[in-house]
Amino acid sequence: MDTDALTLEAGIYVPEQDSLSVNYQNAGYDTTLAIPCLGTLVLILFAQTIIIIVHLLVWLLSKYWHRVQWLESKVARYLYWNGLIRFFMEAYLDFVMFSLLNIKTMDEHDDRFLIVKASKYLSITLLALSLLLPIVMCIFWACRYKQWDQDKFDERYGSLL
Repeated sequence: MDTDALTLEAGIYVPEQDSLSVNYQNAGYDTTLAIPCLGTLVLILFAQTIIIIVHLLVWLLSKYWHRVQWLESKVARYLYWNGLIRFFMEAYLDFVMFSLLNIKTMDEHDDRFLIVKASKYLSITLLALSLLLPIVMCIFWACRYKQWDQDKFDERYGSLL
């Protein structure tokens, strides 16, 4: 690995790149890769993914051991939907902006670095989610428009409404 072409940024070795513009550089974005630019949002995204996996395991366990059903219902209440809706509302523009920036400056020949590959795949995934999620949510809410005034619907899905 050529260490001359690497810089240490937030504990991650990133290939050296020119900043896209002076404005990005002044804002502290010295690279166009999505993972270093998103920073804490990537960690929160991975934590949300782990919580979903834990919820699946607790849900399977609750089918056989009824004492953990309270934990399963609490985690489910957080995740589906209000917790995830709030997280995506907070991070939506960052996901779209840095994903598009990463895809625009993507170089096929620079895939020898793990951070470059991971940023490319994360950018494509986040952009697809960012484009599909609002459409799916609008269809979901449109199909349930008669339930909008119910407290249970508002508690479960009403963050955005």
